[in-house]
Amino acid sequence: MLLEVWPATLIAGEDRGRPTCDYCRMIITEKEYGGKIKTAKGKTLIFDATECMAAFVIKAMVKAAEIQSLCSIHFNKPGRMLNATTACYLHSNSMMSPMAINLSAYQTRSEAEKMRQKHPGELLNWTQVLNHVKEKWFPE
Repeated sequence: MLLEVWPATLIAGEDRGRPTCDYCRMIITEKEYGGKIKTAKGKTLIFDATECMAAFVIKAMVKAAEIQSLCSIHFNKPGRMLNATTACYLHSNSMMSPMAINLSAYQTRSEAEKMRQKHPGELLNWTQVLNHVKEKWFPE
């Protein structure tokens, strides 16, 4: 029933030319959040929030062996992508990410620490991000 109401372009991953998240299908609107996965075959998957990219990895929606790179959007420099596995993340409830787990990415721990002074929270590495998203969205 729902598919009959939604425009066909939204179902196909776009809404009138606006890109949508490859995990949750929301229209990407926040330039400070998100990321992308590039596969070994050259396909690029885009995400509106770090938590969506993490969920995609957790759910093995693309096999680990097929992932060429994981990139997070640099919160302070939205046009810049960071290696997601080496970035430092701030989990702060005073900074609302699109999917409400509230993760922002930074190049260095000191840069994330500076942001944490304004927005109290916890600093995480990529493995901790995966664990945090798994705990929040996929509890066992």
